[in-house]
Amino acid sequence: MTRNQYGSDNLNWQRHSPQWQLSTFETLSDDIAHISLNTFGNSNIVNAFEEKIDRIQQHHALIIDLRNNGGGNSGNGYAILQYFTDQPFLTSKWRTRQHRPAYKAWGGFIKNKDRTTLQDWKKVEYDYYYDNIWHESQPDTIPPHDSIHLNMPFVVLIDHNTASAAEDFLVALDDIGKGTVIGRPTFGSTGQPMFIRLPGGGRARICTKRDTYPDGREFVGYGVQPDIVVEPTIESLMAEEDVILQRAIQELKK
Repeated sequence: MTRNQYGSDNLNWQRHSPQWQLSTFETLSDDIAHISLNTFGNSNIVNAFEEKIDRIQQHHALIIDLRNNGGGNSGNGYAILQYFTDQPFLTSKWRTRQHRPAYKAWGGFIKNKDRTTLQDWKKVEYDYYYDNIWHESQPDTIPPHDSIHLNMPFVVLIDHNTASAAEDFLVALDDIGKGTVIGRPTFGSTGQPMFIRLPGGGRARICTKRDTYPDGREFVGYGVQPDIVVEPTIESLMAEEDVILQRAIQELKK
């Protein structure tokens, strides 16, 4: 039996996902606004948020839902974060491997040497061979919005599908020092993929850069960790109980 012998049309899903939308907005109990930002890959997400600012300001508290945000353009996330502070904030810093084929070839002749015994220029070749030469980029500084600063209490919901630019959003949020992050650890990848075509029509993606918090804290490989961990159960999923959202409401009621 091949993997796709029966095809997806014959699968019997016990629970269907709702139709994807760029953003949704609703008012919950106790005067709490709930806005989902489901991608940063479309600049219209910033417009969708800005169109709701007046309504958001009419509420006591806010829930920002990033659980279905797989990333996109980090600048779109930063444009939204500008409304939540009156001070400049730092983004993630990142690094990417440098590759000089000739240096790597030369390093192959000394790959079994003790690096500490090599001359400095030979150490460079040695490091190129072992892919240990990096280009590093320092954090950017993002200014706050010129006039609007949302001062209400807010929480951010995350899950395993929160990835890439959405994780950059969380790193910058950490520098702002506001908001409580609730849910499950994020995807743990900074994105910026290089696409590779495979035999038979397949494709693969390889992440080409490694982001960290401005102070060097890592999250690649295991995800941004929430302040409050909430693990849905099979029972809560089958009952369509959103335990992460429920926990967020409880936190904002305090």
